[in-house]
Amino acid sequence: MITTAQLQSLTRPQLKRVFEALGNDLLIVRPTTTVNADGFDSPGVEVSAIVRGLLLPISTDRRVKLAATGGQLAIPAFEALLPHDAPVTEPGFVIRLAGVNYYPTADAIDEGSQGVLLVVPLAAPGNRG
Repeated sequence: MITTAQLQSLTRPQLKRVFEALGNDLLIVRPTTTVNADGFDSPGVEVSAIVRGLLLPISTDRRVKLAATGGQLAIPAFEALLPHDAPVTEPGFVIRLAGVNYYPTADAIDEGSQGVLLVVPLAAPGNRG
């Protein structure tokens, strides 16, 4: 039986090569909020990270899985396949490609719970879902 550590050591380098060869530089944008002296919030500077990953139309299998759990996706819908360490495990981020925002419709999923790949379901480009 293969251990999680062995699976990670085998698949992470392979996945990195796939992302490098076929992926896009995806900008993970997380807006910040600051509190003014008068007590009101104001938008702050965007905090960003560039992650090499894949942005694809959502698969039929994923759509069926999300529907089974009560999730609904607009058509078209997308998903981002990202490395295990992409900064998308906390809510409040947007994925941007070529100036277009893709908003998450659910939390990032650690596919297979093995710490190898994160999958983020996304609404249609520019649609907040």
